[in-house]
Amino acid sequence: MAEKKDYLSQLASEIEGKKPESFKEEKLEKIERPQINLNPKAIGAAAAVLVLILGVVWFVLFRAKIEMPDFVGQTQADVTAWIRQQGIKSSGIIMKEEYSFEYDEDVILSQSVEPGKKVKEDAKLTFVVSLGADPDELVEFPEDVLSMTKEDINDWIDENKLEKVRISQAYSDEVEEGYVISFDLKGIDKEEFTRSTNVTFTVSRGPQPAQSVRVDNFVDKSQYEVEAWAKSNNITLEIYESYSEDKAEGVVLSQSVASGKTMKEGDVLIVTVSKGKAVIVPDFTKMTEAEFAEWTSENPGLIKMKERYSESENYILSQSVRAGASLGKDDDKLEVVINLGMPELPGGLGIGSNYQALVDWCNAERSKGSDMFTAQWTSEESTYSYMYPQGTIISMNCYSHSTGTVAACSGPLPLDARFDVVISKGLVVDLNELPENTARLADMMTSLGFNYIIETSAETANLYDQNNPDVKLTVGDKIYEDHQYIIK
Repeated sequence: MAEKKDYLSQLASEIEGKKPESFKEEKLEKIERPQINLNPKAIGAAAAVLVLILGVVWFVLFRAKIEMPDFVGQTQADVTAWIRQQGIKSSGIIMKEEYSFEYDEDVILSQSVEPGKKVKEDAKLTFVVSLGADPDELVEFPEDVLSMTKEDINDWIDENKLEKVRISQAYSDEVEEGYVISFDLKGIDKEEFTRSTNVTFTVSRGPQPAQSVRVDNFVDKSQYEVEAWAKSNNITLEIYESYSEDKAEGVVLSQSVASGKTMKEGDVLIVTVSKGKAVIVPDFTKMTEAEFAEWTSENPGLIKMKERYSESENYILSQSVRAGASLGKDDDKLEVVINLGMPELPGGLGIGSNYQALVDWCNAERSKGSDMFTAQWTSEESTYSYMYPQGTIISMNCYSHSTGTVAACSGPLPLDARFDVVISKGLVVDLNELPENTARLADMMTSLGFNYIIETSAETANLYDQNNPDVKLTVGDKIYEDHQYIIK
């Protein structure tokens, strides 16, 4: 035990005054960090690059970038295909219809945006579509018809775009071949002749040939059989069409010359051919929306629909073909006018919205049977606002023009609604603080979105209204969005 103690004492004496390497004293040295000098030119260049990047982002993401084609002379289908291809919202597309002598039906007459201009996907675009020549327009009927040739009649048809002129031919010993023998205006006077009036001209084929042809029975046979017979026997064939409840389409219903009779070569045989079963037009004005939808699904392609505002409770307001009439697939489409009910102001067009957007909406809705307008009738002028920027609506009253009755702007509106509005001349701001540092003063004006120019390079400056440039603005004064300000 003593030996162990002596050993520990000896070890302690050996290490006394000696420290392990880990206990060596450390020296502290001060490290000087190199000072960074900011280069104003470098900072300016970086700021310019940032502005350029932001400009490129805006140019790529937010600018109007769809180029407007020239659709005049093209069809409505061309417009529809372009709208779908470009992803343009259909809610902003308005198609108006007008009669046009120059352009055929369904051809674009004009467009609200000029070709070449750039538009966005939510653009408001209006196209005027041709209905073709007006069928009810009066057309001058030739005075001396009996001196006209078949070519003259065809030229007259083409020049006036006539719809229901028929030329038949007959042999005549008195009238020279190719000239008009007679005409039938279906019981009306020449002065009443319109583009859609039925008229038949009979043109001479010259003297009747001596040969005769025995007529077959074509009733209940196909149209192709009578056509082949007429061609092989040099008989002029005229085909009329009529709906039939029990005969299929293309089956002969009747013939003008009875079976077994003889005809001279070149004579006219008139046959009536079935168009198939016709649809009897119902009284749509007595239908509900569900009943109308069911009828149209069962009779596709017969209806052309328009929309109109109305106080009526009927879903269908009117129809172009009377109830009880026959209507087939080859007839003009039956036009029905659907009741839109009473107009309602869309969300986003009230107080705080852009005034011009309300004007545009009223203009568009008048094409649907309303008589809505907006203006400043009772307010003398626009006013400044602490809340609403320039051009936005501060307040609005709605009433009926005919009765003067006040209406709720948020509910169904009268058909003759008037929107009496007060429009903001711009924002007004009370100067609660006014920094004298030029940069901070400029930052304040920029954050407000107000117009200003800087006329000083000094660190300190004051703010002036360009309308009164000699009077320095101070705390408590007001500044206005539509004014120009000077920092000097």
